[in-house]
Amino acid sequence: MRQTVAVRRSPPRVRGGAGYVLFPLWQNPFGAQAQAVTFVISDAASVPRPLRRGEDRSPPIRQTVAVLDEILPGLICGYRFGRDGVRAIAAAPEIGPAEDVWLWLHVNLADMRCRPWLVDRLSAAGLDHLFGKGDSPSLTVAGDEVAGIFFDLTHELAVSDEDFGPLRFAATSRILVTGRRTPLRSVETLREQMHHGRTFSSPAGLVVAMAEQIASSLDALVDRLSGEVDHVEDMLLKDYLSDDRQSLGVARLTSVRIHRRVHGMRTLFRRLDAEEGGPVAATIAAGAERILPRFDDIDHAVVELRDRARLLQDELGVRLAEQTNRQLRILSVLTALFLPPTLITGLFGMNVSSLPFTDGAGGFVWVVGLIAAVSGVTLWALAKANVLK
Repeated sequence: MRQTVAVRRSPPRVRGGAGYVLFPLWQNPFGAQAQAVTFVISDAASVPRPLRRGEDRSPPIRQTVAVLDEILPGLICGYRFGRDGVRAIAAAPEIGPAEDVWLWLHVNLADMRCRPWLVDRLSAAGLDHLFGKGDSPSLTVAGDEVAGIFFDLTHELAVSDEDFGPLRFAATSRILVTGRRTPLRSVETLREQMHHGRTFSSPAGLVVAMAEQIASSLDALVDRLSGEVDHVEDMLLKDYLSDDRQSLGVARLTSVRIHRRVHGMRTLFRRLDAEEGGPVAATIAAGAERILPRFDDIDHAVVELRDRARLLQDELGVRLAEQTNRQLRILSVLTALFLPPTLITGLFGMNVSSLPFTDGAGGFVWVVGLIAAVSGVTLWALAKANVLK
């Protein structure tokens, strides 16, 4: 059997975007061909996948990896924003300077081949934020350029959605460059929104939109964790004990991680008001005033969630310890009740001479009566010592 792949250019749904559809063709000796399969390449995956039934067949990015690599090495996606709206970058000349046009380039920071092209367009501070080794949240104003590091939720199916990844960016009045090493949720969501017609007036406006999307993702995550903690609390109040300490531990860990990052974002936006910069910094500062109350609410909710999870984990541990103690108490009482009969049966089971009740009739009845009497005395002694309460 021989396998070939044909590539056919398809009309793009995003204006100006170039698209390719891959058709794997399987040929058998009779010349029959299998049905063509359309693949989507997005920021959330590095390999193409078949479209599922009922899925939107207009992906946000229609370029293949080879086409993007020809435009700019390491480019994941690129957009041109102008008076006619937004369109995907389809050729290398489109990333050049033009009037009334600004660019958004999203690059893979693991590919260092894009750095020489960015050296002539960004400052040293912007390049340091993009390619530096530091992962702490930061926001730096250098003249008419703003560079920083945000933290966003990852967007990989094989990784838990509580994982975080740094979103690095550098913005001027004409270009916004963002970079990542793992797919991020806010970037993928904004790409989908632009695919459905959303546009932005400036790079600073897009940075603010990313921060808003990060807040939305964190808000949804906190709501989901709150629902899980509420369920554990309801079961605990109903005395339906189950060992949910692990899920509460995950909620505590995630809430602590969210609190650290949200606190960092709040600090960055508050410090931005004191920075002196150009129009880009002013636009981001104005957007930060609108976003800050939302991050404050998220921080308060996540701190409350952390405290609730800790208290529930402690109470659940105490309840489970009490249940274990009750079970051990019952086991101890049964052991105490059966210990004297076991001793008696052991004595009469020895193969030695002069054992009582071996020669006369009714010996078995006497031994059973002795066992019952000893067990009764033991039970009375346990009750007298308040062990059975």
